Amino acid sequence: MMKRILVVMALVALVASSAYAGQGTGSIAGTATNANNVVMTGVRVQLRNVDTGQLAGTTQSGANGAFSFTGLNPGSFVIEIVDAAGQVIGTSASMTLAAGAVISGVTVAASAAGA
Repeated sequence: MMKRILVVMALVALVASSAYAGQGTGSIAGTATNANNVVMTGVRVQLRNVDTGQLAGTTQSGANGAFSFTGLNPGSFVIEIVDAAGQVIGTSASMTLAAGAVISGVTVAASAAGA
């Protein structure tokens, strides 16, 4: 009976660790600014997977223009600033996030036409 309990416990631990390994642990954070380098508060900020073209997350910039995306799987991403009409008005350079990595200090500037 004790062997059976140990085997079940080992299987539960294996399944739990496999499930955890599939969850994203990386993060990307930065600041949204306009063309004059003034922070943009309350704007929509999107994270897009470059390889798939799919949105990986969306958030609003804070009072100091800050934004962050957490729980990310590894991949290549760009950050987009979106105006009230839904148009992308600023895009970051592509960045590659490794498993469990943290990318911080990203500044995304809106174009002069969109800011």
